[in-house]
Amino acid sequence: MSLEEIAKFFEQQGIVLSAFQLGQLKRFVELLREWNRKIHLISKGDVENIEGRHILPSLAFADFVRAKFGQKAVNIIDLGTGAGLPGVILAVLFPEKRFWLLDSSRKKTLFLKKVKSELSLNFQIVNERFENWQAKNSIKIDLITARAVASIADLLSLTGAVLKEQGTLLITMKSCGLAEPIPDSIKETFHLRILKNNFASFSDYMKDKCLVSLEYLHGRKETI
Repeated sequence: MSLEEIAKFFEQQGIVLSAFQLGQLKRFVELLREWNRKIHLISKGDVENIEGRHILPSLAFADFVRAKFGQKAVNIIDLGTGAGLPGVILAVLFPEKRFWLLDSSRKKTLFLKKVKSELSLNFQIVNERFENWQAKNSIKIDLITARAVASIADLLSLTGAVLKEQGTLLITMKSCGLAEPIPDSIKETFHLRILKNNFASFSDYMKDKCLVSLEYLHGRKETI
């Protein structure tokens, strides 16, 4: 699967990549392959299909961001960003938004510094755990993204206080059937939505992958 094929598909979804943005994504893929020979950023089995296994899922997050925030200059945290997935991809598509890419691995944040420099992207790199960083910052977080970090219960254990205090959204990628158990305490406290999968017809890899959004209920009753 090529980036051009992916770009054409997303144009049908309402996300149009400029030639400049497509060039940024191509260079990102090149850097990811180069650096993966030195440090573990993605699995070896994914190296030959970074576009389908990593760029495409990250653009699924972009579809949500566009629909939810439009051109607003909101603050977005990419939790456990790793190689910058989906954080780098979102920064390419939404230069007007403010991004913080968090990862506790120093080697991965060194890679992100190279990406930021070469692609001239607007994001902050944080080599720290979320709870430590958040304790020192009082910015209004509008969205937390987490592509493949932890279970929903663990994610909410880590970020739940922020979601409650700031009305922040959390969005992650899970199996469309949501096979992992969801404790009743989460159902009673957070509005959980499994978003429509627009990608199943385009990619076998994405057939069972859906975005899941969570928002604090603020006293409302939840029904799943």
